[in-house]
Amino acid sequence: VVPGVAGGEGCSTAGGCATCPFMKMNDLDAVHDLVDMIQSMRGADDGNDGNDGDTNNYRNKVELQLRKHLPPNRLKGKSINGRDAIELGSEPIVFMRHFMKNKVMSDDLVQRIERMGQL
Repeated sequence: VVPGVAGGEGCSTAGGCATCPFMKMNDLDAVHDLVDMIQSMRGADDGNDGNDGDTNNYRNKVELQLRKHLPPNRLKGKSINGRDAIELGSEPIVFMRHFMKNKVMSDDLVQRIERMGQL
């Protein structure tokens, strides 16, 4: 048993984790890019952005770039069996992180699997 979503729930052999919107910051270069963008926004607020143009226009462009790094909001406010859909979508990632860090599945995941086997 490998923690993850069932087929048709977002993961595929065509992309898998590399294309997952929840994994966009799973790269040091991406994290560095985000930090640079945030710092450049603060510089624009202080007038130190190195941009002689309209500071508000520059800030809006950076904010638009930052929004691209957010998870999709098409699931916002939706639930599946009474649970928040975004929370459910991130669960497999949390379980996989635990497995990779500890080399063992989390107790919560094991208990869920055992309960499903009893149904």
